[in-house]
Amino acid sequence: MPGLAISEQQHQRSLQAFPRVLASDVTAAASVMPAASHEHHRELAVRVDDEELVLPYRIYHAEPDPGAVTTLAPLAQLVLRCLYTRHHDGHTRQRSLEQVATAADPWVVPYVVQLIGEYVVEIIEAVAAALPELAVPGSPQRALYGRFAADNPAFIDLTAARATSYWNEYYRRYRSQTDYPGRQLIEAVRAAGRERISAVEGLPSARQK
Repeated sequence: MPGLAISEQQHQRSLQAFPRVLASDVTAAASVMPAASHEHHRELAVRVDDEELVLPYRIYHAEPDPGAVTTLAPLAQLVLRCLYTRHHDGHTRQRSLEQVATAADPWVVPYVVQLIGEYVVEIIEAVAAALPELAVPGSPQRALYGRFAADNPAFIDLTAARATSYWNEYYRRYRSQTDYPGRQLIEAVRAAGRERISAVEGLPSARQK
């Protein structure tokens, strides 16, 4: 596409990673991204507000020029930072996460949840710090993440399995997997999802029984 350093294929994949209503913001974000060093092929499919999104598992673009980023509208900047939570470098993922994790937009949620099931515990701790009300019944954060969890049970199960695997492989310093921050976070997300399902179905949640 004229004006983009990234390939048309990369542009189309970026469009698929966000709701269609954000197409112009995605294109604006893509306009400041350098060309990727190589293509990514693994992807993550989720549903957000009855729309399927396909997130990249990793991206291989250098970070954009900070001056160019400041020219973007706030929504396009948020889109850009979500994409960079998928960066191959952990420090870049963490910096990007810290700029998006408190956003209340439903389409940001899968980018945050995916990081719970990855191997850098410092990023997981940053997620926990950004979501202090995730386990608080009735809080906006719990409602936001509960809706996503209710709509994406397989994604939540896979994330939980990955968190357990990384605890077992790298983080046995936590006495049990229930002490590991990744498991604690994903179980809080899962519980929020059960609460959301109960509310929708008009049934009492576990905490109400």
